[in-house]
Amino acid sequence: MSAVAEAGKLIDESVAAARSMGALPAEAFALTKHQIRDPVLKWVREEGARFDTAALELWAAPKTLAAIREYAARTFKKTGD
Repeated sequence: MSAVAEAGKLIDESVAAARSMGALPAEAFALTKHQIRDPVLKWVREEGARFDTAALELWAAPKTLAAIREYAARTFKKTGD
């Protein structure tokens, strides 16, 4: 579910949507979570290890780390943190 709300109505509309979803049976949400998560967890258990080394090498590469540092510098400069 997605929606667009005016800034002044965001909290009220979000609470209303949460109440509406909260009125649905919890079992429906639990089943949906299993349907979404189980295939991913199965894949990670069965296939994830063969990507671990490549992922670690890519994320630890000097080029990647430099890009992360540049992104963080730009982002924190915008927020003033």
